[in-house]
Amino acid sequence: MTKYYISLEADGNFHIIEYDTGEGVRVLRDAGGQETSIVIYHNSLIISALYDTVEAAIKHLGGSRRETILPDGRVVIPESVNYPELVIRNIFVPFSAVRAEVWPGEPGWGK
Repeated sequence: MTKYYISLEADGNFHIIEYDTGEGVRVLRDAGGQETSIVIYHNSLIISALYDTVEAAIKHLGGSRRETILPDGRVVIPESVNYPELVIRNIFVPFSAVRAEVWPGEPGWGK
């Protein structure tokens, strides 16, 4: 079964990487027997969480503005995927493109 994990690589970007759960997976449980996390041991690789979908991994990154490389090679910014309504906070949209300064008496004042 294919799952996904997030890795912060040396290039400074997050990478969402596919992983076959049939190899080297250890499930950790708390005292009550509830699954608390999944750890992958693969050579020296230790990952704290596995996600069922790429979308779930992106959701976990929340409002991060770090470029994130998906398994298919596409690049997304988690903030713009998870919070599309916050366009004004997007560092790639210039402020002048979404807001204009209007003074009293000018067309558009008070709207």
